Amino acid sequence: MRHGLQATCPLCRRTCADLTSVEDRFEHAVLEYQRHQYADCAKTLSDLLVICPDHLPAGNLMGILLQAGKGRWKDMRRAREIFEIAAETGHPPANFNLGGMYTTGAGVPKDLKLAARHYSVAADAGHPEASFNLGVMYQTGAGVPKDLKLAAWYYSIAADAGDSGAHQNLGVMYGTGAGVPKDLKLAARHYSVAADAGDPDANLCLGVMYAAGEGVPKDLKLAAQYYSIAADAGDPDANLSLGLMYATGEGVPKDPKLAAKYFSFAADAGHRAGNFNLGLMYSSGEDFPEDLKLAAKYFAVAADAGHPGANNNLGIMCLNGEGVPKDRKLAAKYCTFAAESGHVPARLMLEWMRDQVSGAPSAKQNSTSLRL
Repeated sequence: MRHGLQATCPLCRRTCADLTSVEDRFEHAVLEYQRHQYADCAKTLSDLLVICPDHLPAGNLMGILLQAGKGRWKDMRRAREIFEIAAETGHPPANFNLGGMYTTGAGVPKDLKLAARHYSVAADAGHPEASFNLGVMYQTGAGVPKDLKLAAWYYSIAADAGDSGAHQNLGVMYGTGAGVPKDLKLAARHYSVAADAGDPDANLCLGVMYAAGEGVPKDLKLAAQYYSIAADAGDPDANLSLGLMYATGEGVPKDPKLAAKYFSFAADAGHRAGNFNLGLMYSSGEDFPEDLKLAAKYFAVAADAGHPGANNNLGIMCLNGEGVPKDRKLAAKYCTFAAESGHVPARLMLEWMRDQVSGAPSAKQNSTSLRL
């Protein structure tokens, strides 16, 4: 197939019906890229750039292929050169891609200040992802002076263009009053947009807000729905919150088995409270089979992660020999860890252990009210 700039012969410039315009060829290359036909895409772009070497979008897409090693060999140097040529003319995507290279140090020395400059050029030309990245940089002070107001401004630009991540971050900023006046209702609106786009963090935040009635009417059923979406995406905090709801029957029917399931998901993700709550379920024997050895195991994991209540409960189990060998010294050690974290029941337990005299009630008898 022959190609021309506008369906014209590249030599005589006469209109020819059987020629394919450069823009049509570029659209075809984009389609090949979207279909992951990278080798075909690279060939189409190469042919196009021979005819029209100044076609910036084609050059930028070729740079993306070279940067990722898709369709042909990986060539970071050539990708950078292509991006730089396009960026010099102010091409937004090329500036954005150069910003990405300097942010990560891929193919160039890492330089966050230079990354911010390229993102700024792209953002000024209306590139929403560049605006989002500048928001992150100003929020964290990476490559630019930390400026929360400017971060919120860039996030707002990206959010207006439909960037769900920008809505999520604006939700956090309005929820905490960071860089903007605190406004929980506005925070909930931004979270809602991000949640509708499938952002798990936004669904978690909305779950928290509906559970507490902050910025929105209190609605435990709706909170459970948002937690479920975030939990299905693997969020440990959402799994923990959903487990607590099923354990107590708040917003959902009480279901200890489902509670344990969600606690297990949270625990497997390293959430210390997930392990702690599993320990509580197996140690209490209420609505769940009692297994003190398993309870001690979960408390130990949570205790190693610094959970005060887990340290306290494990100390009590060591003192009484419940699920673990009886060991007064180890009991004192765990309770001390908990007490040093400000855990009042652990402090009371340590005082009881120090003041214990013959005939005093066993720690097991006192542990029910102390086990928090």
